[in-house]
Amino acid sequence: IVDQWTETHTGTSYCSVALRYVTDDFQLFTFILGCFPYNAASHSAQHLREFVKKVLAEYKPVLGTTKFAVTDSEAKMLAAFRE
Repeated sequence: IVDQWTETHTGTSYCSVALRYVTDDFQLFTFILGCFPYNAASHSAQHLREFVKKVLAEYKPVLGTTKFAVTDSEAKMLAAFRE
């Protein structure tokens, strides 16, 4: 789960990254990896995707055919995680 926003009073941008896992018996687990200052060169889809990949690389997740990136319908999020 990825969300990115800019705090209105300070102008500081943040990006949060979390993982969700559903067991075979439908138990839901949420793991919040963090809320990180987001100081990329721009807020484009490409930069957002690279930022998230860098965060995830620290945790070395193993992705398969049953893992998905879940985003909201904002155009930038859709473009960042289209693949």
